[in-house]
Amino acid sequence: VVSAIGPRDFFADHWNRLDIFILVGGIGATVATLSFSVTLSRTFVCLRILKIIKFVPPLRRLFNLIVEELVDYANIIMLMFLVFFVYAIVMNSYLGTLREGFLRVGGSLENWPSSRPNFKLVGNTVFALFLILQGDEWHHVMQDAMVQ
Repeated sequence: VVSAIGPRDFFADHWNRLDIFILVGGIGATVATLSFSVTLSRTFVCLRILKIIKFVPPLRRLFNLIVEELVDYANIIMLMFLVFFVYAIVMNSYLGTLREGFLRVGGSLENWPSSRPNFKLVGNTVFALFLILQGDEWHHVMQDAMVQ
């Protein structure tokens, strides 16, 4: 097909690019399964389902809509991350000098995945704000900040 219509016209269509990607990925995955795992091969077998989108116009419109909306969602997520990071910097500047409590009521240091959430560093502040935002063990952060 590439030689019939020419490489420039063939690769101008995004669906043809997807077909080539699936074809090359499937061949690469088949070669990789000889020495690696089967998971990569299964991924490209599942991607073959995307080829049906090319032939069903309502599915194509839905797929294009989803792709267009992903860009908008990425912008919203970046804006939310920016606002969250600004709050972390503000909390770090206001609460960064607080003393840390050593033990919490009902908890111990072993329960935390890393160092205790505090406001001394911006990274720790982001972690503490994330805990507060999702409501997970926020009372431990509050009790730690209340130490006199």
